[in-house]
Amino acid sequence: MGFDRKDVALAVAGGTLVGLLWWSFRRRYRADPPFRYSQADSKHRFALLVGNGSYHNYPDVACTIADVELIGETIKRKGFDVMPRLNCTFRELDRALQEVKDKVSGQHCEVLLFYFAGHAVEADGQNALLCLDSDPNYLHEEHTLYKVFSSLVESSSKDTKIVAILDCCRSPEPKLRPTLTVRFPKHGQFYVMFACGSGQTAEESRFSRHGTFTEELANWIDRQSKFNITSESFSELANAVRTRTHTLQIPELLCRSFKRWPNQIRNVPRRNKHFVGRKKLLEDLASRVFKKPGLLCLVATSGLAGVGKSQLLVEFLHTQCNSKSIVWWLNAEDELVLQQGLADLAMRAGIVTEAEGRHELRAAALKAVRALDEELESWVLVFDNAKEYQLVREWIPSQGGVVLVTSRNPHWDSTISIPVFSPDESVELLKSLLGETAQVEGAAEVAKMLGYHPLALAQAGGWARETNMGLLKYKQLLECSEERRHLLQSAPDSLRHQDYKATIASTVDLAISDLSNPLAANIFDVCTVMSPDKIPYEFLWLFYKNLVHKAEKVATEAEFSAVLKKVCDHSLITAAENHAYDIHRLVQTVRRDTLLADNTASAGQNMLLIAIATAASLFDFDLLQNLDSVREDPSRDYASLVPHCLSLAEFAREFGVEGSEELAVLQINVAEYLFEVCRKGERATKLLKEAQRKLTSDVLKLKATVLLARFTYAESIELQNDVLVQLEEALRDFDLQVDVKDHVYEIHGYNTAACFHAYVGRFDKAESCLKKAERLLSTHTDRSPSLLEASFHEASSIKEDRRGDADKEAKHVRQMYTIRKHLLGQNSFLTLHALRDLVVSLSDTDPAQGVELANDLVRAVENVIGAEHPEAAVAYRAAAMCAFEAEKLSLARQYIEKSLKTLPPDWDQEFRSRCLSLQIAIDLDLARSHGHAVPEADINKAVDELKRAVRLREESSPIGITMIKLLSYLALAQALAGRWSDAKATADRAFQMAEPMRPNYKQYAVLAKAEVYALEGSHPEAERWFQMAEEISMHWPEEHPFRHRVTRSRSRIPAITRSGFLPADWVTWGCLGKWHLPPAQPEMLLSSTEHR
Repeated sequence: MGFDRKDVALAVAGGTLVGLLWWSFRRRYRADPPFRYSQADSKHRFALLVGNGSYHNYPDVACTIADVELIGETIKRKGFDVMPRLNCTFRELDRALQEVKDKVSGQHCEVLLFYFAGHAVEADGQNALLCLDSDPNYLHEEHTLYKVFSSLVESSSKDTKIVAILDCCRSPEPKLRPTLTVRFPKHGQFYVMFACGSGQTAEESRFSRHGTFTEELANWIDRQSKFNITSESFSELANAVRTRTHTLQIPELLCRSFKRWPNQIRNVPRRNKHFVGRKKLLEDLASRVFKKPGLLCLVATSGLAGVGKSQLLVEFLHTQCNSKSIVWWLNAEDELVLQQGLADLAMRAGIVTEAEGRHELRAAALKAVRALDEELESWVLVFDNAKEYQLVREWIPSQGGVVLVTSRNPHWDSTISIPVFSPDESVELLKSLLGETAQVEGAAEVAKMLGYHPLALAQAGGWARETNMGLLKYKQLLECSEERRHLLQSAPDSLRHQDYKATIASTVDLAISDLSNPLAANIFDVCTVMSPDKIPYEFLWLFYKNLVHKAEKVATEAEFSAVLKKVCDHSLITAAENHAYDIHRLVQTVRRDTLLADNTASAGQNMLLIAIATAASLFDFDLLQNLDSVREDPSRDYASLVPHCLSLAEFAREFGVEGSEELAVLQINVAEYLFEVCRKGERATKLLKEAQRKLTSDVLKLKATVLLARFTYAESIELQNDVLVQLEEALRDFDLQVDVKDHVYEIHGYNTAACFHAYVGRFDKAESCLKKAERLLSTHTDRSPSLLEASFHEASSIKEDRRGDADKEAKHVRQMYTIRKHLLGQNSFLTLHALRDLVVSLSDTDPAQGVELANDLVRAVENVIGAEHPEAAVAYRAAAMCAFEAEKLSLARQYIEKSLKTLPPDWDQEFRSRCLSLQIAIDLDLARSHGHAVPEADINKAVDELKRAVRLREESSPIGITMIKLLSYLALAQALAGRWSDAKATADRAFQMAEPMRPNYKQYAVLAKAEVYALEGSHPEAERWFQMAEEISMHWPEEHPFRHRVTRSRSRIPAITRSGFLPADWVTWGCLGKWHLPPAQPEMLLSSTEHR
């Protein structure tokens, strides 16, 4: 019976359907497959075969079931007892591993094979096998390859070879952290066959239902007489797969065969018996080191040379790492020495023979690293003095264990910065070295001089103990540069016994030589001649540009950043806040001493001259010719540059390059800033006198002379006269030059000379100087308002102030303030000074308006310089003076108290005395206005303080409104003390000084005389002076406070008698510590900058 085509087609379709149904059933089948294997050789070989294909969260894999069948049939023929498991979840894989353990337990198993076909990932520091219910976002540690190996090790005997064959992809999981390593348990023999290389995928065969690797693997096993894995035989399998996949898939073989390390392999330096402190650092180190086992822990300690990085790790190893089987110390300064250290470890552990360790250094070192990879958490390696990670990366194991590093480079992933000792730790170390003897005296002072640097302290303690001369003698020697250099270069014998290999001087020299870059060395050297704190980035960058430019090259900031990083990486300098850098004071001192000892070296001179030029270009402060330097928002932070410029000038003097005119320009600019902004007249004068000796330019000579004259306004009359003679000579010499085009400092000079003449009462000469200045101003090229014109108005106001014309004085001060505000802005320090002078001037002519302006002054000063700045004290006094003249006594007392509280102890004593005098005047007026008496003891103290103020004022400026007011206050205090003759003499002197002046200045002396006579009881005389005071007050508007003061003083005279200074029922108060004022009135607080 024949079949037609239709019958054939139906038969084929039916057969295909039956085949598909059977395949689907087998795919879902999770029990043992229908084929069975012989167990005759089960005591020799056992295999667990896992095939996962039907994933819940990953794509299905079609060939895994067939692959398990193929491998099972193949290895059965080689004597394996096979246990297949298909489509396993996590729990099912756990049960399968437990079954393996149960079956092989107690048997001598030669080979234990684990075959896996399915998905796998390299992620999160592990190789993970994926089961059907794996979550792509989470890696279950229980089913990493490491855990599988650990379970198999528990199932096997000592000599069992454990083989894992993984037919799966090795592409990294993007949501998890990838890894390219395999972790193994501590002990056993392992072989891992990967179907493909890292990052590759396992291909399926196009011509069969198996994976390409599994197909070739089965053929490879069949060709062997006995199942055996070697590198040579595996290369045959790898080449076959490589050829079939056109190099898209290249199998890999990993072998690990080792035994337990010998117990306690250690070469740690001996413990330092003088180790002190560092408790928090040791705790921090322990918290970072003792983490989860199996993962590599690398911690670096960084800091200055000699700061105690190695000593900290030695202490840590002796106290915290006794349970570790391997603790090995490596010198990482040189790669060959590092390799030798690792080779020594390999020889000690028996990994290589002595011959291999000596003659095959690199190979032996690599074997030690690979062996540590397998040992995991039971080892600690110390890389001492490693320069950077890249140089030691090859020699750091990839997993497990602990790596500790000491380095001057702070740029490691996990770094503990090691600071110098605290003061207490420093003293404790010195006491430990010297014992509790008299030699310890001076320990705190020596520690501070050495910057609390541990190595330097150890040198000091060793020297003091060996010489038996004590620390006080050591301190004396440190103060001498020559002796200091010798001390810091010498290591006492006691240090050598404690494994100190260097001195502080040699460690600094070594760090500089390690820079191996002349530009980096120059950057470090220039830091040593600056102030040690907050060296500006801007200065270092400009210095670098000038340095490179001198070599006729072009500097880029990227190159500079690399050079600067190199210096920081050696911990010679450290980054600070606001783009600045710090250098340790002792490191700086050591290098400075070295530079000074070799001051003939051209390299040092070249560096210093470039540094001076750089500083001079940055510190371009000039009151008259650089508006940007005195605006309310100056282009540079001059305050941060001042200490560096002063340090540079000091070093230049010691080095012997003082003749540089650029250095003189720098000193002039800094001196002007110190005087005009910081009000440090003594320091500014000293610096300016140093600069004068180096000047050759006539213009600069005149500028220096003019500035020196301005700086000595408040000095004694004798000194003023000497400076005035120098100034006039300089102006005459300058005037004789016919080619002068720049008259800036000539004009400024005449303004300054006018001030000097006015201070001592030579008003005609002052007027003559001002006329010359005005004539030069009219010919000046810049006819717009300028700071020179403001300077002219300032000098004119001083002349009018001394002459007693308060109206003209106020007019000039207002013009000065207007010009400065227009040119520089409201918050420039020059504008604030002018506003303060205007407030003081208005205290005589319009005190009510002065109080309103004082409010603006206070807000500006507190915003710009802060209420605690010493300059604010002077402004508080100006506000107090204005409030006092405006009859706001409680407010005035608040101001003057704030002024005295803000003044630093070393501030100008004449100014402090004037503040106390004003406080006395306020308190006396408050007491008398409330009808209260003043204690006799306190009034006597007030008299003494006022006398002191008058004496100090006489030394600098014997005439003027300030002197008249001081004499008036003194006369009143003497009258209240009952010293009538003294009081009348003082009042007469005030009147004689005020008589040639305008009435507004005469009013204080006249009113003082009236009150003195009234207190004495000479009423006719008092009435005559009161009438004169009333006539003077008529010059003021009706609302002027002076008119009210005259009326009030006259009305209370009958109530005050010569007796009964301290009635028992009266409340007393005052300025000298025992008086108590009634509650202050709630009036606004002011703050400001300085008194003229």
